[in-house]
Amino acid sequence: MKNRHFIMFLIGVLSFGTLLAQQGDNSSDAEKLESWNGLKVAYPFSKTVTFAAEAQLRLKSYGNSYSQAFLELQTVYSPFKSLELGVGYRNLDSYDDVGKNQGHENFHRYSAYMQGKIAVKRWDFNARIQHQTKKEINDSSTKKDNSYWRTKLGFKYNIRNWKLDPRFAVEFFMQDRFDPQDSYNKFRASFGTRVNLKNKRNLVIKYLYEESVNKTNPSQYHILSLRYGLSLKKPN
Repeated sequence: MKNRHFIMFLIGVLSFGTLLAQQGDNSSDAEKLESWNGLKVAYPFSKTVTFAAEAQLRLKSYGNSYSQAFLELQTVYSPFKSLELGVGYRNLDSYDDVGKNQGHENFHRYSAYMQGKIAVKRWDFNARIQHQTKKEINDSSTKKDNSYWRTKLGFKYNIRNWKLDPRFAVEFFMQDRFDPQDSYNKFRASFGTRVNLKNKRNLVIKYLYEESVNKTNPSQYHILSLRYGLSLKKPN
């Protein structure tokens, strides 16, 4: 019965993604559709330290279908159940199909974050703050527009006798500027679930809505994200 519910849910999500893709050609320039597909491997080095690697491919329904691909390495330190600290490095290839100079652009992205977590009855809450800087590989200068502060708030509700617990989150992006009034750049909201599979594997399914702010013609993104994850066993 539980497997049937999961299959029905997965079919519904994939059907929704197919519908978005079919509507992509009719979408306006301001409203854009994307799909993010990834694989994440985690290696628990100890009870408090975990190493992870993630590869992701992002496609879009406007312009060139290829948006970007990246490989990210991350180290997470959890001194307590309620606290998580992490640093990451991302090597990113992005395709620029706007303007005269079109083509692939390669970036290094460095990030660090701190996240607090708390559980209240059947609710799990978390709050994260992250700073990131992205540098183009062929450009030694660091543009201010490529440095961000990100604040994310999320929660999950544990439903009795149900594996597909809903997860909600909202995230705000602030450019690293001296003027706080114009630094607010965009926000992202997400809804999804995580399916725990056998042998420490999982599947994360999410719908994300992203909108830019403080712009004359703000862009809106509808995103379907699928990520397969697995955790490697530490050798004895």
